[in-house]
Amino acid sequence: MQYNNNLQEARKKAGITQEEAAEYMETNQVQISKWERGKQDITLHKALKLAELYGVSLDYLAGRIEK
Repeated sequence: MQYNNNLQEARKKAGITQEEAAEYMETNQVQISKWERGKQDITLHKALKLAELYGVSLDYLAGRIEK
């Protein structure tokens, strides 16, 4: 699943650093950066987990709706 820059925007609006997101996701900061820049696809399961952390919907992360 490929996401646009809403992934990064949602993280920043939630006041969460890439390092904090990485810890929550049990991965590393480089992986979070790759997802945010669209350099690597993210699985639906991981996207759901990030949406929950950031307090947004999957539709928002996917750029289908504006918050």
